[in-house]
Amino acid sequence: MTSSAIPVIHYPDFLSPEAAVRHRAIDTVGQALEDTGFFILSQSQISPEVLRRAHQTATDFFTLPEAIKCQYAGARGQEQGGFSRFGTEQAKGYNRPDLKEFWHVNALSLTEESAPWPQEVPFFRPIMTRLYQQLMGCAEVLLEACAVYLGQPAPWLAEMARGAIPCCVWPTIRPFRPV
Repeated sequence: MTSSAIPVIHYPDFLSPEAAVRHRAIDTVGQALEDTGFFILSQSQISPEVLRRAHQTATDFFTLPEAIKCQYAGARGQEQGGFSRFGTEQAKGYNRPDLKEFWHVNALSLTEESAPWPQEVPFFRPIMTRLYQQLMGCAEVLLEACAVYLGQPAPWLAEMARGAIPCCVWPTIRPFRPV
């Protein structure tokens, strides 16, 4: 069995003023997705402090009593974001539930007044909003690189993603329990 190394791509290379550096990053990401489907992105614009705070804020939410978390469960549907309870979601095409609970943040949850946000964790919304914005900024650069690799105009894939409802989920994994 052959093992392929997963390429490391430096995020700043996509933004380099030097065309050769940008094209090398674009070719590397395109080839990685063709060959293995994976790459490691280093030096992204995602702030380590935002990640640290998001992790702490998520921990604060997921350690709340179940009854409180369930107040934010998807009665309105996941298009507005919110909490998904353990064992209530399942992967498309499968009938077994996922063994996780998570909070779903998406574009609508950032703009809809009725979108749920936990009042018990005051910094949850601003921190998760900032993380979502940074992730989407990074995704847009990567989508543009993929579009160029495919011979399309740079905004081609990013514009398609803007019409969708991209999301950021923050899961917590519990020890196995039978469902």
